[in-house]
Amino acid sequence: MSRRRVIPNVKTYSSVAHALGKADPERAIRWFQAHYRQTSRNLYVWAAVVGAVGRTNRCVLSTVERMRKHGVTPDQGVYGTALAAACRQQNIGGAQSLLESMRKDRVFVNERHATTLLAAYIKTDNTRLATELVAEVEREKSFNPSREFLSVQARLLCKTGSDAVQFVTRFAPGRIPDPTFVGLALVCDADNDLASAMQLLTHVSQPQLCAVAFMHCMKLAARVGTFSDVTHVFEQMGAGRDLAAWTAYLAQHAKQRVGNVLRLIDRMEAEGIPRTTSVYRKAIESAEECMEFSDARLLLALARSENLRIVSTIAAL
Repeated sequence: MSRRRVIPNVKTYSSVAHALGKADPERAIRWFQAHYRQTSRNLYVWAAVVGAVGRTNRCVLSTVERMRKHGVTPDQGVYGTALAAACRQQNIGGAQSLLESMRKDRVFVNERHATTLLAAYIKTDNTRLATELVAEVEREKSFNPSREFLSVQARLLCKTGSDAVQFVTRFAPGRIPDPTFVGLALVCDADNDLASAMQLLTHVSQPQLCAVAFMHCMKLAARVGTFSDVTHVFEQMGAGRDLAAWTAYLAQHAKQRVGNVLRLIDRMEAEGIPRTTSVYRKAIESAEECMEFSDARLLLALARSENLRIVSTIAAL
């Protein structure tokens, strides 16, 4: 039986290139050079090679230009891979060149490209380019940002100090990842903007995921607002109230001389929050400031029954 020589087709070359590109980028580049004549017009092979070059931390721009010289126009996928490689290397100039090439080739800048570029611009403190990119993307009629894009855009707001509330209210509740609110709360905190901070909190869907944001707002309320504002933020935390939040609230409770601190201690116990030495200190301090000495003595006795060392001159009388 005679043996026939099987000539690989386009699909075979593409499969080999992608497999090598993922497993061994250096070998993929050598393979491409060895089979250059057969593969130089194959878009899918070029896509694999661009990915392999990017994984070896080499400059992908020359590979994309070489691809264009052979009459193969990069598509969205190739440009996306090249942009990701350039941004990973923090080669902003290269990323800008690729973006200009995309515009010349009339390749649509999709959300994946925009998110990659925006994150790189922010990381390298290119806020002007980041702001221009957001404006360009938002002009598209089909603009429908994902949670990832919104999360990166929020980081831009934190750098530029833009209106965080306007950003949040533009999109449907639940679209913005809850941890993103931490950075936005910091923007409000830096501006002493309590009204905006409290409005931001109304959009948080899962308070337990952004207790830090609530803590920043509590500190802001304590600094520029009233104890009622502090209480409002504290109550909004709901399931996000932890030991740190309770300790901070008790500190404000003592400072404002509100009284009836035993009620708070009972609430803590009901929510399963451990009563630590710090908690008892703040609670006793609150009772003493309000001249509720019987409550202070009771709290001191409770603390000592739990083998906690508390020093209180008034409560010990």
